[in-house]
Amino acid sequence: MLRIYGPVIILGDELLDFEADLSTLKRARNSMDECVNYIVSEFDKAYTDLPVKPVDVRESGRMTRGIVKAYKAETLLLAASPLFNGNTQYAALKTPMENN
Repeated sequence: MLRIYGPVIILGDELLDFEADLSTLKRARNSMDECVNYIVSEFDKAYTDLPVKPVDVRESGRMTRGIVKAYKAETLLLAASPLFNGNTQYAALKTPMENN
């Protein structure tokens, strides 16, 4: 989502009441740095619990430490890319905030 839409809303482990009215559910986007830091921290947590390689053939295709490191590297490269890091063409692009 970060690659397609840019910074997104981070909920983390927070649960939302789906029956709440829209005004309480509306959230501002987090910054790009907050999104990247959250994703990287989640990959770091997952890394400690995953195997180095699949246990057996039936586990092929499941997440391993190498896959997590590859996704982490891809996230950090996206954050360092000119699109999100120092691009003057999109510097004025901001999320509009409503005055309630």
